[in-house]
Amino acid sequence: MNSLERGTLRLISSQCLQALPIRGALVMGGKHGKYAYVLRNDGWYVKVRVLKSRNETDPSRYLVIGPKRRDAPATYPVLREDEVPEEVRKQLYMV
Repeated sequence: MNSLERGTLRLISSQCLQALPIRGALVMGGKHGKYAYVLRNDGWYVKVRVLKSRNETDPSRYLVIGPKRRDAPATYPVLREDEVPEEVRKQLYMV
């Protein structure tokens, strides 16, 4: 089993980020899919709370709760940094 199958990820450059598949489209992590991990451009993952009742473009939909991790659990959905609003991206680096 290679490192991508186990869910670990080591990024060397931003070009690697473009080619990686995003896991979690159909899996539910935590309770009822309330939590997800966002993959930052530096290769770290940050846990966020997703409020499903809010519009997808609304920055208050995502609450950054941290902490940052080197890898995301396999059962949680993973979002890329460019999929969240700009205000949330700034909060990802404050963790």
